[in-house]
Amino acid sequence: SAGQNPFAAEPGAFDAPPLGHAPLRGPTASAPLRGVGGDREPRNLTENERETWRRHVEDLRRGLEGAADAPAAAYAFGGVFSCEMYGSSEQRDQHDELYTEYVLRCRWGRTVDATRPWLVGRRFSEFAALDASLRGAYPSLTFPALPSSYVLFPLDPAVVEEREAGLGAYLGALLRDLPELLKTRHVDEFLQVSARIREVH
Repeated sequence: SAGQNPFAAEPGAFDAPPLGHAPLRGPTASAPLRGVGGDREPRNLTENERETWRRHVEDLRRGLEGAADAPAAAYAFGGVFSCEMYGSSEQRDQHDELYTEYVLRCRWGRTVDATRPWLVGRRFSEFAALDASLRGAYPSLTFPALPSSYVLFPLDPAVVEEREAGLGAYLGALLRDLPELLKTRHVDEFLQVSARIREVH
């Protein structure tokens, strides 16, 4: 019923309350930084790596505060998580048919200063399947809208650009407005969060 928390059966999912508005913005450098593992500036970085590290830390802090021009971020999985649209690329399926893969860059770490990135590529149909699964599992929630699935030329650069922006906004809205969804199987598997955390810890 109204007012009940549909995630009450998942205790300990989050270490902080839901955060304010923080839509996604354009990508920054994606290469994992070596030596990142503590709460202060890591050692053995080149000047470019150090500047990238500082920018990531500042972006995450601003995202957690709800800054509109920072990646959407939340406290989750015993640390800090963020996600933003990174770009798109053309791929071929098992039938050698071209399709567009939309690439997300996720970051997680025990602290803001120690996050590590990974990339996740998903087709538009996979975003649509995620959305349908979430709406079916949590019918009382209000979800953001996906870009339209009805397009004549899905590989057209203008369509890809519009979908890229729309899909990024969709995930940003999920993260800022419904951060509890991160702990659901649907979103966790879609973004490969638990799997990547197990790899690095």
